[in-house]
Amino acid sequence: MTTEERLHRLEGIVEGIMVTLPDQITALENRITSLEARMDLLRQELKGEIQSLREELKGDINTALNRIMLYFTGLAALLALLTLWR
Repeated sequence: MTTEERLHRLEGIVEGIMVTLPDQITALENRITSLEARMDLLRQELKGEIQSLREELKGDINTALNRIMLYFTGLAALLALLTLWR
């Protein structure tokens, strides 16, 4: 194959690429836009889940603290009774 034939072949390849490249770029841009939208949606869902878990955790902590306070109150009452019986 001569240099001129190789050059002509390369020109054909480049022309083929130049024809398909804009469509491929557009498709890639569309995919990126779609992925960004999906990431935004997932980010919002994650924020909602985190907020929900925070509220649940606060409730669980409050319940645990209330229970501990009841135990301490009971213990204080028991100690007061023991002190009175002496």
